[in-house]
Amino acid sequence: MIKNRPQLIVIGATAVPGSGELPQYLDPICLDPTDPAGCFVANVAPWNGSPPQLQPIPLERFEEECEAGYWQRLDGKHPFQLNYRLVALDPNHSPEYLPDKQAYAKVRQLGERKLEEVALDLERRVYRDTPDERIWYAARALPSDPLPLLALIALERNLLPPDALADLEANLPPPNRSPSTLMRRARSDRWNALLDRIANDPVGRGYLSTDASPNARPQPAFLRGLRDIPNFLPNFQENLGNSYAQAR
Repeated sequence: MIKNRPQLIVIGATAVPGSGELPQYLDPICLDPTDPAGCFVANVAPWNGSPPQLQPIPLERFEEECEAGYWQRLDGKHPFQLNYRLVALDPNHSPEYLPDKQAYAKVRQLGERKLEEVALDLERRVYRDTPDERIWYAARALPSDPLPLLALIALERNLLPPDALADLEANLPPPNRSPSTLMRRARSDRWNALLDRIANDPVGRGYLSTDASPNARPQPAFLRGLRDIPNFLPNFQENLGNSYAQAR
């Protein structure tokens, strides 16, 4: 178990995500100024639920990984803190080191903004025949809400291979009688064109009740009331190397 070590300084990150891999939480790399050989990778939020860990590494390895382009150096000197997250949000800016609650809130805000942009484009009848990075960003940023992933499946269905679609569908939580937070917003803000596209999709129609869209179909009775089990982000992380799953 990691204890706060105020002498540690965050000097780098264990990845250099591209625009198609954002947002992404990164493991910070820390240096102990009192010990020239004291370099660590800090895993503060293990996916398997294990305790946070500091993994010692040679400083030379950090330099080599940065030189090879796999890891990156960070500007500034941030004292390492357990309740902070290092998150890459924008391909044109360095990752931000933020208190965890602030980091999670910012990721969610950006994800909602991307989804709103897509919804407004559909209202204006602006369509794309190439993959839309905004909808992928929203799906990665908001893994516990099914609406972004439902929108991704409905809007990108004709652009993705069958195995990619099957993997995305497998990461959806079961339909729930209560609308999700974003579904409620989509209805109140009248994202009708987006809701209509989802309601007419073979997968999406099972998630929207009849009042969501004039063409929506009711949920099958045996699916109603099932508990929401969000598992998209952990599973999506496992598919990081796939062309359609460049995200964390």
